[in-house]
Amino acid sequence: MTPEKVDPKSLAARVSKAEQIDGGAPELVSVLEAAARLRVGRTTMKRLIREGRIKSVKIKRMRRVIVASIHKYIKDLESEQKEK
Repeated sequence: MTPEKVDPKSLAARVSKAEQIDGGAPELVSVLEAAARLRVGRTTMKRLIREGRIKSVKIKRMRRVIVASIHKYIKDLESEQKEK
């Protein structure tokens, strides 16, 4: 078997490279990566950002989601559901 060639510009290649650099725990992720973590769509993630429930920053023209805000959002959901 021959090893598969990976396009260095693909998302998988960039994520792999980033994991090597920062030890696998990025502080910022793309909107699509954040949506994938919550198992929601891009539109839902953008709505959560617009509503201020998840924090993000802009780097030039790119929107990046703060990973800590994803964790906070999950904790907030848990506490909201416990109260009901």
